[in-house]
Amino acid sequence: MDRITDSKLILFALNEAEDVGWRTIARLVASVDRVTDIPQMSVDDVMRFGITARRAEAIVRLLKPEALEARLRVYERAGIRWITVWDDVYPELLRHTAEPPWVLYAIGDIALLNRHCLAIVGTRTPTAYGRKVAENLAAALVRAGFCIVSGMARGIDSAAHWGALRGGGDTIAVLAGGVEQVYPPENRPLYRELADRGLIVSESPLGTPMHPGLFPVRNRIIAGLSLGTIVVEAADRSGSLITADLALDASRDVFAVPGPITSPKSRGTLKLIKQGAKI
Repeated sequence: MDRITDSKLILFALNEAEDVGWRTIARLVASVDRVTDIPQMSVDDVMRFGITARRAEAIVRLLKPEALEARLRVYERAGIRWITVWDDVYPELLRHTAEPPWVLYAIGDIALLNRHCLAIVGTRTPTAYGRKVAENLAAALVRAGFCIVSGMARGIDSAAHWGALRGGGDTIAVLAGGVEQVYPPENRPLYRELADRGLIVSESPLGTPMHPGLFPVRNRIIAGLSLGTIVVEAADRSGSLITADLALDASRDVFAVPGPITSPKSRGTLKLIKQGAKI
């Protein structure tokens, strides 16, 4: 390609640029008359929109045709698809959230993105009760026609994915790092099943190192893809409660599974019920 004129390719390149996040892309896209003007900009041009020199240099570098072609080949060789917020197959529910990901990377069946989805989330250290409830709920919901969304974390997330798969239904795992990263490592068998029979998605480019700050950002996608979020077990300061708050922010339903009043794993869910979550 001599000149990049496809706005979706430009968005892909922006998302791939090192240390360039959602807000930087939003600022740049909102500041130009046409997205197709961005590849013609110099580093100084990009910096005029309040973008740091480091980020501006990364953007200009990735928008060179040879650099973009090389990056596209990496995804093609890995068998990883990518879709932008401007694609017709982009999930409508997610599109109508406050900060929809500019790009989603996917392994598996992307048609699942526009299914009727429900999220099941919870603690990484569930009780036997919580694990059983997550599996049974997921299996029952897929038989009722829903697709189950979760984060492939230890505990409740994994139980929900396995419940959906064993129930013969569909499930989507939203990862914090790149879609090639299996985390936690013991979930490799689950990852293979999801790649083969479900869908794995992330907004993080390949090679993005895992760090704690990515998980709350990932949670907004779990909530945004779903008509409602079910919290099975959660402690007082669980990340699952962040997902529930994000679901409420997106005007989605929040459900909570009641548990024993003596169990620390029930404190978060009982608090949600007290605040009005559906049982």
